Amino acid sequence: MSCLDTAVAAWMRAWAAGEVCAPDAAVEFDVLARDRFNQQTSEIHAFGTYARARGFATATHQPAGALPMVPVSAYKRAVLYTAQAAATPVARFETSGTTDGQPGVVQLADAALYDLSLRAAFHHFVVPDAPLRLEAAPNAGPFRVISLVPNRSLRPHSSLGHMVDVIGHTWAEGPVHHVMGAAPDGTIRDTLDVIALREALQVAVDSQTPVLLLTTSIALHLLHEAWPTDVRLTLPAGSRLMDT
Repeated sequence: MSCLDTAVAAWMRAWAAGEVCAPDAAVEFDVLARDRFNQQTSEIHAFGTYARARGFATATHQPAGALPMVPVSAYKRAVLYTAQAAATPVARFETSGTTDGQPGVVQLADAALYDLSLRAAFHHFVVPDAPLRLEAAPNAGPFRVISLVPNRSLRPHSSLGHMVDVIGHTWAEGPVHHVMGAAPDGTIRDTLDVIALREALQVAVDSQTPVLLLTTSIALHLLHEAWPTDVRLTLPAGSRLMDT
């Protein structure tokens, strides 16, 4: 990690542990955000051009919220990652491209900060009552994690699939139970295996292991349409659902 990466990671860890409080937390965050902004405008040509066009050659005293953000569509039309990430990526994420058939793309030269921010935020917003874990802890978590997000074997460039993997390796009591799969013709068209989902939920009920159900709104709609109306399950206390 660079010195800036190390400083950002330290702030994330302190925030996740509840060791930074307003207003000091916001002040330190703004400093780190300005430093990162200046680094990105220097190292990412397209972003530097965009920032200067918005009147931001450098950030000196602005709060983080005042710094220009790129629209999502920009990831479809410009290279918004560093030359190192372009040359030696450890991860490549693509949007679905459902709007116009053109996916947005981002590549990472190092996923450590990405995964750290993911774990810190997920703990804060979804599992605040679970152990704080900022590193992987395979098969040692409190939840039976069930995913209605397609397995990364089907969509290797899905950032959401990556997120499911990281969460599973952090808070699951075993492997993630994937219940979305390919269509019968082998194409990557989301299909829900309701039988597999019912079996995974029933095991959780029998063992009284809280369920962490990770899903998208589209998958929830599929579930609503496919779930038998006469089947009811009372999940263990502490069960929860993340919908994106």
